[in-house]
Amino acid sequence: NTDARRIRRRECTQFRDFVMSLPSNYTKRYPKADVRDIPSLRKPEHTVMSYANVNKIIRHLVQFLGWCEEMEVIDRAPTSRNLLLIEPVSEKDKRNPFSREQLHQIFSSSTMKAEATNQSMFFWCYVIGLYHGLRLNEIAGLCAEHVTTLLDVPCIDVRIPSAVLDQNNPGGTKTVARVIPMHRVLVELGLPEFAASRQQGARLFPEAKTGVDGYASRDVSDKTRQFLNTLGIPPKGPTFHSLRHCFRD
Repeated sequence: NTDARRIRRRECTQFRDFVMSLPSNYTKRYPKADVRDIPSLRKPEHTVMSYANVNKIIRHLVQFLGWCEEMEVIDRAPTSRNLLLIEPVSEKDKRNPFSREQLHQIFSSSTMKAEATNQSMFFWCYVIGLYHGLRLNEIAGLCAEHVTTLLDVPCIDVRIPSAVLDQNNPGGTKTVARVIPMHRVLVELGLPEFAASRQQGARLFPEAKTGVDGYASRDVSDKTRQFLNTLGIPPKGPTFHSLRHCFRD
């Protein structure tokens, strides 16, 4: 509701400071609240946005104002200089992978053994996440035909969701379309046979419910926190996404 012609560096700085007070995933955690009220509603356990996310939003703002200048809506757009935050921690140090001991706890637990026996979505999400570094929402959105063979090599064909391509997805996506040769452990665990048991065109995990935010990862994400709690892995420790960090390392 702000007139773009009135936006100066002071307004940009005030906006940045406001964004810094927002918790991460605030649209999921406070879906019905007015965004202006969220900082005062933020629960202590909900950490504020990372510097990287704050800077991403500031870059969007500066890009928009640059467009306003090109369209002669404003005379001069503020630059991002001194608006962007300086990251206090390097990219490598921000990774939070599971330790070898924690991975042993997870995959030798009675819970995971039962999930493996049942060939559950929870089990497959964990092994695909560990060996291929896919995001949880990418795994949850796979279809049976995405587990395929190319030049006689079993592969996972990761595609951009059709809802994103059709612009019907209320949430964004970080998915990059790519074809990944399947790790031999997943072949040995029977992922190709599991996919073949589904009808072509069907979801690999039909139990994955898509939330109002457009993501299908909520159930496994919530169950992960409960699961890790039972193993004694601290709440501020690794999360499911840490499997991706293990893969990167």
